Amino acid sequence: MLTNWLVMTRGKGDNREKILQAAEHLFSEYGYDGTTVDRIAEEACVNKALIYYHFESKAEVVRVLYKRILDRVERMSMTAGESVRDQLRAELVGADEFRRGTTIMLMDALKGEGNDVLMQFGMAVIEKEHPELKSLPENERRIAVMREFFTGVVPFLMFCVLKKRWCGFTSVPVKQAEDEFVEIFTETHIRESEMKQNGTASSAQP
Repeated sequence: MLTNWLVMTRGKGDNREKILQAAEHLFSEYGYDGTTVDRIAEEACVNKALIYYHFESKAEVVRVLYKRILDRVERMSMTAGESVRDQLRAELVGADEFRRGTTIMLMDALKGEGNDVLMQFGMAVIEKEHPELKSLPENERRIAVMREFFTGVVPFLMFCVLKKRWCGFTSVPVKQAEDEFVEIFTETHIRESEMKQNGTASSAQP
C-alpha cells in the first residue's frame, strides 16, 4: 500500500499533466464515448489507479480540459493600438494551443446529449470582446449575441480545427490560409458587426 501511495504521489503535477495531455489527444481523435479510462492510462503510460487518484471520473477529466480553454478566454487581453488583423492573427496562434480541446468541444456540441460548454465558451468570448453589448436593450442584446456567436465564434473555431485538413486538401500553405482567413473574416464579420453597431448607436441618438 505504501509503495502504491509513493508511486501515485511522486511527481503529482507531472502525472496529472501527462493524463490530461493523453486524454486531450484521445478525446479529439475518438470522441468522449470512444475513449476509455484504460485507454487514457495506456496513452499516458500510467497506472489506471493513478487517474482515479487525480480525477473522480472520465467526465471530470473533460471538465478540467474545458476549464483550461475558458480560463484562457478570461486571460485574453486586447493590445492598445493593435489592428484587428493583428489581433485575429494573435488569436489564431493562441487557438492552436487548444486545437484539440476545441475539437472535443465541437464534437461534444454535435451530440444530441452533449453539454453546453461550447455555448459557455462563446458567451465568455463575446462578453470579453464586446462589453458594450451589456448596455443594449434585452431584445437587441440577444440578437447581437446570436450574431456574434454564429457568424464570429463558431466560424473562427471551425477554421482553427479544420485549418490543417483544409491546407492538405487545397495544397495551400498554412500561413497563406491564415492570412486569407483573416481577410475574409475581417470583411464578412468584423466590418459587418461594426456597421451594425454604428447603426444601433445612430438610431439611439435623439
